[in-house]
Order: sequence, then structure tokens, then C-alpha cells
Amino acid sequence: MSDSQPIQNSVVYGSMFANTSRFSIHGGTFIVTSKDEREKIQKWLNAPNCATNFQTADDKRTEGTGQWILDHSEYKKWKQSPGLLWIQGKAGSGKTILITTIIGDLKKGAPDNVWYHYFDSRDNTGQKSTFRGFLLSLLDWTGANSTSIHPVLQELFDQCNRQGLTGSPPTVKALENALKEVFQTISGGYMVLDAMDECSEPFKVVQ
Repeated sequence: MSDSQPIQNSVVYGSMFANTSRFSIHGGTFIVTSKDEREKIQKWLNAPNCATNFQTADDKRTEGTGQWILDHSEYKKWKQSPGLLWIQGKAGSGKTILITTIIGDLKKGAPDNVWYHYFDSRDNTGQKSTFRGFLLSLLDWTGANSTSIHPVLQELFDQCNRQGLTGSPPTVKALENALKEVFQTISGGYMVLDAMDECSEPFKVVQ
């Protein structure tokens, strides 16, 4: 049994998986992965790092900035019964700071179920403004963390290995299918997107 093989209805002793820090449950399936395996999969996925956008915007915030949106009745209503909340504003009006304020507020109540993406045409990797980059970002948020890999992401990685495509990126279609499967195993959460006007394929995102 490899240390990344799904385990069902098994008794597992700590000494058997010395390189594993803990177990995570996704849809009733245990996936045990070593730190090296997780890092290998995340490196292969090569998702854009939107945490840097969040941190940059958050560092610019002053105390109380954006509090008005958190107190707004429409925001409170949306937070209790999530659907679509669309915020529009002119370029340079502070929407990114506002979105960052919202993300910070949501993370206080659901730290593991807030997924965000900043569409950024200034990104030197060219990924953050694309539909593909958006999919990669969400799959990285929902399919991998510091302790585990979601079975769907593990299977996508294994499929590429079996097909002799190690190191090759997954197709957009494969990413779409994987993300749909992952979301089917998640009970709920918040998805926050910034700067849709900087997305090169916005209609694909909102479909």
C-alpha cells in the first residue's frame, strides 16, 4: 500500500505512515499523503498564488476601511443566504480593498470554506487573468491544503502519470470536471472573485 492510496474501512497505525502528519476525510474517503507528495502535486498543478494579492491589499487597508459594506443590509442578507452579490465600481475606486475586507470577514466565520481569486492583468505569470488560472486557483484552494490532497485532485495527477504526461498541465476540460467533482463533496462555502473586468474570458467564469 503506497502512502497516497485511498483507504476505506481500515485501521491505520501511526508507525505505518511516519511521514504523514494527520488524516483528512473527504466524502467518506481517507487520503493519506506525505508532505513530499503534496508538494509534488501542488508544484505540478502550478496554480497562481492569489494569497499574495490578498496580502498586498490587506496591507494597504487602514483600520475600519470597508466597514460600511459589512454593515450594509444587502451584504448581511447575502451572507446569511448566499447567492450572487455583484459589486460594481469605477476603475481605481477601491473595489479590491473592499473585496479583501469581505474575504477577511468571511474567513472569520468559515476559515476553510472561503475560496477567492483575484483576476490580475498585471500578473507577470499571465495566469491570474485567464479562465484556466481561475480553475487552477479554485482547485488548489479546494483540493489541497497543508495536510491533505482531495481524492479528485490525486486522481487527476495519477491519470496524467499513467498517460505518460508527468509534468504536463491538465487540460481546461479536465480541470472543470475535477472542480465540479470536488464541489459535490463540499457542503457549502463562499467564492469571492475580484476584478472580473480583467478576466480574459469572463463569460466562461459566470457560466
